[in-house]
Amino acid sequence: QRYVVAAIRRRSDTSSQRDVVAARAALLQKAQDEENLMRRLATMAAASHALRLGPVALRPAQIALETPLSVVVRDLRPVLPGHVVVAPKRPVERYADLTEEEGDDLAVAIRRAQQLTPAADAFNVALKDGTSAGQPVAHVHAHVVPRVKGDLANNDEIYGLIDGWTPLDACGAPVTLDVPDDAARKPRSAEDMAAEAARYRRRGEPFPEPADVTFGPFAVDASQVFFESGTCRALVNLKPLVEGHVLVVPKAVVPTLGEMDEELHRDLWRAARRVHAMITEEYGATGANVAVQDGIA
Repeated sequence: QRYVVAAIRRRSDTSSQRDVVAARAALLQKAQDEENLMRRLATMAAASHALRLGPVALRPAQIALETPLSVVVRDLRPVLPGHVVVAPKRPVERYADLTEEEGDDLAVAIRRAQQLTPAADAFNVALKDGTSAGQPVAHVHAHVVPRVKGDLANNDEIYGLIDGWTPLDACGAPVTLDVPDDAARKPRSAEDMAAEAARYRRRGEPFPEPADVTFGPFAVDASQVFFESGTCRALVNLKPLVEGHVLVVPKAVVPTLGEMDEELHRDLWRAARRVHAMITEEYGATGANVAVQDGIA
């Protein structure tokens, strides 16, 4: 009996010691986790303080959200309520200078920026690339402007508002795009459009002649297609605003960016970047505008 009691006590003592050791280990782990969390928060705060848009140092309160390589900035001279600016964290001057990872991440950040205002009827997304296109600072950025029905007396006013935007008065006078009236833009002949597409096609990878090409409800002649990816294509424009004004669209009819799955959304922006490079090379352009009219307001 004494042996049994002693054995039970030894087991009980050993169990108590293990409990004490486990409790101490748990406390140490908790303290370590808290220290790691504080370090991460400090790093994030420091990164937020270090973020800039060109010459503008961004305040932490202006950071609406971050992705690994991009930042969404609010309250930076918005032209309409909810207007945010999306930029890569790395201060890259031109759209073509982004790495593929940065370009993909910028597209993700634009998508998430739109999700900040789910009640919007539509969005204007605009990227002015290069000083000749009106880029006010040497740092790539896109505007995401939520729209609601009746917010402007004339919907086209939004283009002037974005053209006139600068983050600082010191950025100088804006460069505006001289857009002709719609009545002055006459439809072009099928022959002219096919010839233009053939010029651009020489700058890209060859692809089989597409079938059943559409743009919304409209059938498009295959000769007007000059670029194809897995899910998207580029078309010449029936009534271009300026020479080189082209369209990049998904092959499937999808009404808005928000209705695209992630793969299609990524491929659309990759296609836009490739077409942007083709067109600027074709014309020796020092700037270009990339714009999406997303939805109807």
